[in-house]
Amino acid sequence: MTTEPKPIVVVTGAYGFLGLHVCRRLAAEGVQIVAFDLDTYAAVNMPEVVGLPQVLFHHADVADPKAWEHMDRRLGMQNLPRPVAVLHLAAETHVDRSLGRVPTTLAADKGDALDRFWRTNAIGTARVARWCAANAVRMVHVSTDEVLGDRWIAGPLINGGGRITGGEIDVADVSSAPYPPGSPYAASKIAAEAAVLAEVRCAGLDAVIVRPTNLYGPGQAPDKLIPVAVRKLCSNELVPLYGDGKQIREWVHVEDVARLLVHLAIDEDARGVSLLPTSSKCGIVHAGSSRRGSNRLVVDTLATRCEERGLRHPGPDRTTFVQDRPGHDFAYGLDSSLTTTECGWKAVRSFLSERDLDELIDAYGGSG
Repeated sequence: MTTEPKPIVVVTGAYGFLGLHVCRRLAAEGVQIVAFDLDTYAAVNMPEVVGLPQVLFHHADVADPKAWEHMDRRLGMQNLPRPVAVLHLAAETHVDRSLGRVPTTLAADKGDALDRFWRTNAIGTARVARWCAANAVRMVHVSTDEVLGDRWIAGPLINGGGRITGGEIDVADVSSAPYPPGSPYAASKIAAEAAVLAEVRCAGLDAVIVRPTNLYGPGQAPDKLIPVAVRKLCSNELVPLYGDGKQIREWVHVEDVARLLVHLAIDEDARGVSLLPTSSKCGIVHAGSSRRGSNRLVVDTLATRCEERGLRHPGPDRTTFVQDRPGHDFAYGLDSSLTTTECGWKAVRSFLSERDLDELIDAYGGSG
């Protein structure tokens, strides 16, 4: 009696925030994982991913063509089947860093932000798309709501989640034009989407582009808003916020998005989500929660829970306002209703729940 080989999924950026939760879910499904990661400062969850069962490790730069050739050889030498999908999560994501600034302080960053962001986000995505097309492997590309620009400027939310099972690609689906990107990060992610769509049209790539809103949950890089806020609050310090802190963001739990990505990668009934490559179409999926609020509300909500748990001294002073970030978008938000209709997915976690607040405080500030 022969045992069916377990499917293989390549996860780029496997050691990052979203990568950890995706790899955990794939491992629970019995999938073999190729953890493709360069192990940079963003690889904050490497020990946890390394400890998962059925993980092969590929230390490499997604933008390096030789890295993909080496992976081909390795899979061949180990007599492993072709991957069923690549979940492309690898990206430089911090807007401040894309501006060449240190997060929060906006002091000059000594690194070459221009090279890092465009090499990883644009060229790296183009390499992944080319490899997937050449090997007839599905690509699930993780983009961002920021490609659609400042919704305060643009007006209504993008309707329904792009095009999933019908309709031609249009401008509103694939870029923020005529609304300019609010940062070099957003611009590089627009270029990444364009690279995927080029391979769909020219090489028949089977692809799905997923645009999540702001992620929250355990395992996030320490320079992001929520980890910074929890650390400061539990130390009885003020949390720095840009401008007046009234910028609106939509928050979705990382586990909710990981669930959607794994569904798109390995479930047979998700194959209909991607449109026929011969007709130059590509599935575009929005992943939001409709739970929106200002950055200041996020901090105040965390502060209140910290005080309730005795982790912070009660008091009215919780934030300090610093010079605003250049080009700062005021609001993001998506309509993800079509994702629910076509994929059977919706966010189930709630940032305002006591469970989620405690999870964040325990992850970044202490268990009190």
